[in-house]
Order: sequence, then C-alpha cells, then structure tokens
Amino acid sequence: MIHNSCSEDSCRGKDNSLFGLGSLAMNVCDTLLALTGACSGTLSIYLYRKYRHWQQAAYCIQRAETVELNNGLEDKIRAAEDHRIAFAVVVGKVQCVGRTLSSRTRNGLGVIRQTQLSEHRSRKTHGIWTNVTKILHDTLDSVPFALSNPANGYQIMVTEAIEAENILKELDVTHSNFIPYTVSSLHDEDWVFGEVFRGVQETEKMLHVGTYLMGIGELVIENGHIRLQPPEDLVYILTKQTKSQVIRQYLYQATTFKLSCYAMSALTAVVLGFALWRVIHGCLQRFRMTRGFEKIRRLALTARRSMIRAEDLRQNEICVICLVNVREVVTLECGHIAMCSSCVQWLTYPHRCPVCRQHIERFLPVEFEFPV
Repeated sequence: MIHNSCSEDSCRGKDNSLFGLGSLAMNVCDTLLALTGACSGTLSIYLYRKYRHWQQAAYCIQRAETVELNNGLEDKIRAAEDHRIAFAVVVGKVQCVGRTLSSRTRNGLGVIRQTQLSEHRSRKTHGIWTNVTKILHDTLDSVPFALSNPANGYQIMVTEAIEAENILKELDVTHSNFIPYTVSSLHDEDWVFGEVFRGVQETEKMLHVGTYLMGIGELVIENGHIRLQPPEDLVYILTKQTKSQVIRQYLYQATTFKLSCYAMSALTAVVLGFALWRVIHGCLQRFRMTRGFEKIRRLALTARRSMIRAEDLRQNEICVICLVNVREVVTLECGHIAMCSSCVQWLTYPHRCPVCRQHIERFLPVEFEFPV
C-alpha cells in the first residue's frame, strides 16, 4: 500500500521558496523600470541645471551695466565695491597689443587664429550612406588684444579671450580648401566595404583686427590698466551680437531646456509611479496568495494523513504536474482542478493554469472523497 503523504516540514520548506524562481520575470521588469526611472531622473536634473544656467545668464546680462570706454571708467571702477565691476557690458573695436597673427593665405591681421585639417568620408550604415568628418589636426593661436573706443582712442585689455563662450563661432573664415583623394584601384573596393574616403579639408578662421565686439565680464584695474576678465560663477562673453540679441538667444536656450526638463520629469514620474504600483500590487498579491496557500496546505495535510492511496486514484484525480498526489486546488477564474497543494507553490509568476494557460487570479482548496 502506497500512501501519498507529505510531511509538514517539507511543505513549509517549499512555502519558504514561494515565488522565488517564479517571480524572476517580474523582478527583471521592475529592475528595468527602476533603471529607466533613475536614468530619466538624472537626465531631468541635468536639464534643470542647464535651464538654470541659461536663465541665470540671461537675467544677469539683462541687469548688467553698459559702460562707456572713456576716462571716467577708471573712476567708476575705483568707486565700486572691491574696486571692480563684477558684471559689465562694453563695446569696442579689436586692437592689437604687441604682436599680431597673420593669415597664412591672405593679407590680414588678427588676434585669434584657428586652423583645422579634417578628413571627409562616406560611410554606409544600414544601407544608407552618410557623410562623416574626422578632425585630423586642430590648432588655436591667440595673442593679447584690447577693445578700444574709436571716438577717443580709450581702450581696455581683454584677458583669457579663449575662455569666452562661443568665441570660436565669431571667427571669420579666411581660407577653405578641399583636396580630394586621387581615385585608385582601391576605390571600388571601398564601395564594397561600405566606406569611401573623399578627401581632406583645410580651414582657417580668424578674429580680425578692427572687428567690433561686445564683451560681458568683470572689469578690474591691474597694474594701472583696466582689464576685462572672466567673472566668478557668471558667463564670460565676447560676441559680435548686440545685448538684446544675446538675451534672446539665452532665453530661447533656457526655454528649450525648461520644456525638455518638464517632459523628462513627467516621464520619470510615470515610470517610477508605475514601478511603485507594480511593487505594491505584487506585495498585496503575494500576501493574498500566501494566505490562500497556507489554508490549502493545512487542508491537504489533513486529507493526506487520512486515507488516500495511489492505486485508488483515477487518472482525472492525479496532479498533472507531479503525477503522484491528488488534485487539491481549483484555479480561478478558469475553474480547472489540476494540481496538488505542493506543485501549485512552484508555479512561475505570473501564474497561469497548466491546462488552459489562462491567468490565475486566485486558488481555492478542493476536497475529494475517495474510496477506502
């Protein structure tokens, strides 16, 4: 006589591993949601900081005092706190101080010179040809210069001009020459391998002497000379644009980052909210399932101790998973009775009926009467 019984300790051991392997898919999904929320949250913080940078810069430029280049400027600086004007706007004409930079291709003098040698190629990606540029050589030279008032000749020194925002965009192109590669027998092979070398581009840009610039920065007096230098914690600008144009540009950038920050913050809230809902819903469902399993386990142990014999079970009364124990659990909402109380605890999450593969909302114990 074979009795299909299960000890209480063994059933409790399986109960401790409830949803261990079965909840792996859910845990992976929750982890991905958490990572997505963390990444979007970090990007939101970055976008907010950029928004604050551009907004603060526009606000500071709007409030910055526009000073005239004349003999009264030195007295104004000495009368200011710490003998400096922390943020001011000056407009003047670029004048060389000492040596200048000459254009390598044209007759022209400048104070900032940038020369680049870049390689152009076409690359095939996913069946689409795109142009790719690689900088082979980039040289940036600069010399000290001043901003002067053409009306009275008064001038101030400009220091660390390379650190000014967008200064490279203010340079004029003095030379541009494209040298194509000579077509060789390898040209056809390049097309086959999906990469074609077009040639090299020589470019020279300069900030010419005599160019009118607007400088926004800190004005100080050093060694008897007035200098325009980068301010602390504020933007340093040298540009050909007017003050109103710079303010509009910074406000536009601030608005762009602000809208992007709002969109990314909304995405973060949705992702984290959905992840939190999944965690709470999963905990509640696990709690309900655990209570149901405990009830089923107690009833199953009581029934197995009584009188169940394997040879007395019919085919439709044996668990479809272990093929040993009696069917003891009904799955809802499909209503199938196919598993014993031991095997039901090893179902993967989300639970699906082994007969019809429908989602299982809950389990109920079922009792059979068997002949002795």
